[in-house]
Amino acid sequence: MLVIADAERAVALAGIMGGMNSEINATTTDVLLESAWFAPANVRKTSKRLGLASDASYRFERGADIDGVVWASNRATALLQQLAGAQVCHGLADALAQPIVKRHVICRYAQVNRLLGIDVPPTTVKKIFGGLGLEVVNDASDVVTVAVPTFRVDLEREADLIEEVCRIYGVDKIPAQMLPAAPAISEFDRQWDARRHVRATLSALGFDEAVNQTMVGEGTLKLQNPLNAEMTALRQSLMPGLLANLRTNISRHQYDVKLFEIGRVFAAGGTETLHLALAATGRRTTGDWERMETVDYLDLKGALEELGVATEIRELPAVQAKKCDLRDAV
Repeated sequence: MLVIADAERAVALAGIMGGMNSEINATTTDVLLESAWFAPANVRKTSKRLGLASDASYRFERGADIDGVVWASNRATALLQQLAGAQVCHGLADALAQPIVKRHVICRYAQVNRLLGIDVPPTTVKKIFGGLGLEVVNDASDVVTVAVPTFRVDLEREADLIEEVCRIYGVDKIPAQMLPAAPAISEFDRQWDARRHVRATLSALGFDEAVNQTMVGEGTLKLQNPLNAEMTALRQSLMPGLLANLRTNISRHQYDVKLFEIGRVFAAGGTETLHLALAATGRRTTGDWERMETVDYLDLKGALEELGVATEIRELPAVQAKKCDLRDAV
């Protein structure tokens, strides 16, 4: 935290607040004027940490004119002499860490037209800069370089200059125009559309979607910090989860169940892939007491054929199921 201090004590928080031990009162006869520029980040950090805000901190936080320090001191001295009859001591003590250099910013005429959406003549751009006190230090056919005055701390880059051109040239001269909407196409959109097609097709065939945890109790891909004893590894297949779902339904006397799940599985080497698994049990047709045929692997094969998948079907004990990579269905 920067302070202003004499040889014995601190008399002010730099850029924020003066101290009571050095304030002016009715008996004051000698006044020392101190005019300075402080780094905005330092002033803001000190002000926030102490919870102390003032008009001075509000100004310094947003950047003051470093080149106006001496001018401000001379102006204050002249007012004291003019209004209060002060006797001015001649001389000025000035400490400057490094010479003041104006910031140079380039502005491309083509970029002005691109951002504003209109054609602004280069002569108009340079005239606007001149009217704002921006000195042209380099002028080419396609670009102009200007020296930014120290009091314009807000002009740091090309976009700031173009904003000034827009402000002076006139926002009303920019026509209102609806930009064409071009749909973005990404690989994720293609995968999402494929999953939506799978869900819609299987739902129409009477399947319900199941969502199970990717962490299971057994597997070769062990977790270093498992949540509990039942979630110690990453699943390597969707089938154990679907079989557990069937077991839960059957234990509650729900024998006619068709399930599918779309989820990620993890290979022994750590490879992650997206899979589809189907499982069914009970009657083929529900709601009709006369038809008692039970589902078999041909029902699941027909469901996969609706998705455009023609692969080998593997029959599991007690339930017929099939799993395949979604990329085969795309």
